[in-house]
Amino acid sequence: MNRVVLDTGVLIAALISKNTPPDQLYEGWRQGAFLLLTSQAQADEFARVIQYPKLQRFLSIEEGQTMLATLMQDAVCVENIPDVKFSPDPDDDKILATAIAGQANYIVSGDKRDLLTLKQVEGIPILSPRQALEVLL
Repeated sequence: MNRVVLDTGVLIAALISKNTPPDQLYEGWRQGAFLLLTSQAQADEFARVIQYPKLQRFLSIEEGQTMLATLMQDAVCVENIPDVKFSPDPDDDKILATAIAGQANYIVSGDKRDLLTLKQVEGIPILSPRQALEVLL
C-alpha cells in the first residue's frame, strides 16, 4: 500500500473546500486507499495554522481540531524525523523529513513556489493534489 504525506496546506484545503482534489485525497485516505504519514512536527504546524485569523472565516478551530485528532489517531505518526534542508521554507523541510523517515512513496503539495518545484526529494516524487488523485485513487 502506498505511503503518502499530505502537506499541511493540502489538509487545510481539504477542510475548506469540499469535493476538490485535496478533499478527495483526504476522503480517499479515510476510506483506506493509502496510508497517511504524519509527524508531531506536522501536527504542531497544523495546530498553529488553524489558528490564523485569515482562515477563521473559512473554517472553525473546532473543525481543525477534529481533523488533527483524526490524523493523530488514524495516520501513521513517524518519529525521529531527520533534520533536512531542501526547501527555503523550514516548515516544508519538516514535511520532507516526515516523508523520508516514513519511507513515503509520495508527497502531495499545492505549494507551487517551493515544494512542487523540487519535483522529488531523496527519490520521493512530489505531486500536486490533482496528480496524486490520478496515481492514488
